[in-house]
Amino acid sequence: ACSGRHNVCESEDVGMPAMIYEYTGDKKLLRASEAAWEMMQTHLSPDGSPLGNELLLHRGPRASTEHCGAVEWMITNQVLTRMTGEVKYADAVERVFFTAYPAAKSPDGLFIAYLHAANQLVATEWNIPPWNDHDKGWSSHFFSTAHDPLCCNANGPRAIPHFVAGMAMRDSTGLTVMHYGPCKISADIANIGNVTLRQDTAYPFEDSVRISLEEAPLD
Repeated sequence: ACSGRHNVCESEDVGMPAMIYEYTGDKKLLRASEAAWEMMQTHLSPDGSPLGNELLLHRGPRASTEHCGAVEWMITNQVLTRMTGEVKYADAVERVFFTAYPAAKSPDGLFIAYLHAANQLVATEWNIPPWNDHDKGWSSHFFSTAHDPLCCNANGPRAIPHFVAGMAMRDSTGLTVMHYGPCKISADIANIGNVTLRQDTAYPFEDSVRISLEEAPLD
């Protein structure tokens, strides 16, 4: 993770070695992702997303973060959660999904802001200092269906299915709840059969999570 690199690419690159580790079993690759994750911590916004109006240049609550970066950072942490089972990666997914991700969306979900900041007071360019001549006067903190470029508009919807798919994960011993939220999950567990796990909750709008498990025994 290097200052001055594109925040979205850095967010993706952190998880790439872990993705390859999943197929090769080379633990050096997993350790590389874990080390890169630690390096990224100084480039994260208070809402958990990677800082950067395109590039990782500015820090602090008034610095901007790109919507694509929030999505890719969430996906990378989902990969590391699956590879390691470490709670800190699952927490990082939730922090982005419940704070940074909706902050860049209009209430109806139809419009996004290409950039947003944790301490943003107005949708003007006061909080994104230009970093090159092309960027002078450019501000994408407003809501739109067609930002230039269109990457954030296309990438934004990927976050929700990734989050839902990772709410519970299965290993050789059973199911583990990784993220809280209302859901119903069915899975086949070795030597047990099909089980159905339910979360009854309004999390994150309430602190109580009621989990039930139903088992369909093997014939």
